[in-house]
Amino acid sequence: MLEALKENGWAETSGPLCNFDEILLSIGKNLGRPISARGGIGLVQQLSPLDKANGYPRSLTSKFGMSSFPFHSDTSHWLTPCRYIILGCISPGAGHRTTELARLDKLDLTSSEIKFLHNHPFRVINGSKSFFSSILGHNRPFIRYDPGCMQSASCRTDLSNEILSPQRLENISEQISWFAGKIIVIDNWRALHRRSFSATNDKDRTLKRVLVI
Repeated sequence: MLEALKENGWAETSGPLCNFDEILLSIGKNLGRPISARGGIGLVQQLSPLDKANGYPRSLTSKFGMSSFPFHSDTSHWLTPCRYIILGCISPGAGHRTTELARLDKLDLTSSEIKFLHNHPFRVINGSKSFFSSILGHNRPFIRYDPGCMQSASCRTDLSNEILSPQRLENISEQISWFAGKIIVIDNWRALHRRSFSATNDKDRTLKRVLVI
């Protein structure tokens, strides 16, 4: 798994559902330190598609609800986003949504696009802990990109929706199909991910998530 993670930016495995949380946490402890996404929800978080009204403020769910999500990196509202995301499937759901993964270093970026990603300022909204940042940084190894919590802080044209458009990222993305017991580990510093669209109401889609720093 470690070799695949290093080479591809993500890796796949599987495990029995009878002790699934323990398996996910064990993988996390081998990679670093599991950490809770927010206070009170524990180290293993359950994820299912929800209506907009049931999403956390400024979360992707609060903006996109049951629809597809844009490509993003998790915990972009942290000063240093988590390094790894571990996702494990309890139920793929009636809609059989995929998870799409895209490595930014596979995009054929122009020099002006790279300059924009390094220099264009965004306000990263995190309540009283909000701050300013760019998508890429010369002195940091990670991507920071989440349309749910990042707003352009400049009067200059925001080109991020063009540079990181769904159509462009789809050209370099891979789709992960889910089955009960499947586990993927994502290098959150290298790969963007998103939930695909489903025409079927699939609130029965259930994934478990562990964040690792």
